[in-house]
Amino acid sequence: MENTIYTQPDNVILRDVGDETLLLNIDTEQYFGLNSVGTEMYRRLVSGETLASTLEALASIYSVSMEVLEEDCAELVGNLLNNQLIAVREA
Repeated sequence: MENTIYTQPDNVILRDVGDETLLLNIDTEQYFGLNSVGTEMYRRLVSGETLASTLEALASIYSVSMEVLEEDCAELVGNLLNNQLIAVREA
């Protein structure tokens, strides 16, 4: 999973609203709100960074342990995948 590359599906809209970012899948009508850390994580992941490099970058920005980051990111990616708001990039 650490070397997995993700992409934002074409049917997902991303909008900044106040202090959060909203993701909306226009086909399934599933939406998800991201705080600033979740937004940074999502944007890095869909820009082509691997999960490992995303975690390293976030660890240097935020005062949090790698263990907590790994757990939070795994949970976020799982939720986003389940709601079709992020996809694994095909090789």
